[in-house]
Amino acid sequence: MKIVVLGGAGKMAPGANRFLVNQEDVSKVVIADKDIDRAKKEAANLGGKAEPEYADFKDPDSLVDLLSDAEVVLNSTVYYSNLKVMDACLDTKTHYVDLGGLFHTAKKQLKLSPEFERAGITAINGMGSAPGIVNIMARYGVDRLDTAEYIRIRDGIVSYTDTEAPVKAPYALDTLLDEFTKPAQVFEGGEFKELPPFPFSEPEEVQFPEPVGTQPSYPTLHTEVYTLPKTFGDKGIQEVNFKLALPSVFKEKLKLLVQLGFGEEEPIRVGGVEVSPRQVLNELLSRFEDEKDKSPDDHKVLRVEVGGEKDGREVEYRLESIMHPMEKYNLATGTLTVGGPGGMAAWMLARGDIKKRGVFPPEQCIDPEYFFKLMGKWHMPVYSIVRTLVN
Repeated sequence: MKIVVLGGAGKMAPGANRFLVNQEDVSKVVIADKDIDRAKKEAANLGGKAEPEYADFKDPDSLVDLLSDAEVVLNSTVYYSNLKVMDACLDTKTHYVDLGGLFHTAKKQLKLSPEFERAGITAINGMGSAPGIVNIMARYGVDRLDTAEYIRIRDGIVSYTDTEAPVKAPYALDTLLDEFTKPAQVFEGGEFKELPPFPFSEPEEVQFPEPVGTQPSYPTLHTEVYTLPKTFGDKGIQEVNFKLALPSVFKEKLKLLVQLGFGEEEPIRVGGVEVSPRQVLNELLSRFEDEKDKSPDDHKVLRVEVGGEKDGREVEYRLESIMHPMEKYNLATGTLTVGGPGGMAAWMLARGDIKKRGVFPPEQCIDPEYFFKLMGKWHMPVYSIVRTLVN
């Protein structure tokens, strides 16, 4: 089977790339990227199954050529490419996976479900860490309840990696800038509500296991807050929220840059030339991207709490994964836990493990226990704690 990883030389893709080349039934992994030199370097690092190829999601014809003989494409580029790549998949009848749509784009993607169903293909929207793993954790908990009242998601990230970069983003910088500049969304009392962007709301002090520890966590714009209430509406869900804790030094630096205007996309005039502040920031920070030889020392905790009733009793399921770098392949935690799940979902689609056709969030088409077994084998164990009210 042939699987294309679009943006395969980018920040999050190596976790997927490594998982895919390690699967015996995968014959070819195409590392597709507009930076062909980086794609060649990544392919060489992965071995014989990986092949570099130039690709640019802004060129629809080249996308169609790229996907014409592939079973699945994993889109690991920025989320605003999702709809363009999905259009190409409809033309080539190629299964599709991405790492998230940041709420508003995900809404547009899910509307394409009838077209994907008619084409006989599947698209999974938001199959990274969060969204992705946390959606499947939520599914596990809700399935074991008669009614579900709340789903509370907490994502804590710390980094002690030695780096020369003045600002080292744990995942895609454009996504982070949007999280810092666009209003957050929560689902409360059965309806969606806007809150200030991350990290401009009041924080919640969340006690994560070490080495993450207690961290201020803030609401932010996320896809799962949109999909989970719709998926589990028949269980009576009334509350869904997502809160994020980022490495404190990084958070404060990026907050200052956003306050100075570097999160803005609209061009400003500087010395008679129009420039986009965001593009300038991306270009400056790209000079520090190639640091894969350094030992990663970042860590993450994903936690999902699902509360409701079972047999007339109040019950809460807490699903949690404590995540660390994968030393064997020198994969940072961020790369492992965002790209890795996307690679797993792409592999499952290529194998025929997922039968549903259309566009779905992960909680609607992936079996939790099967997926957690894959995660456990790939250095990401998931634990469950059940708390029941005794009366």
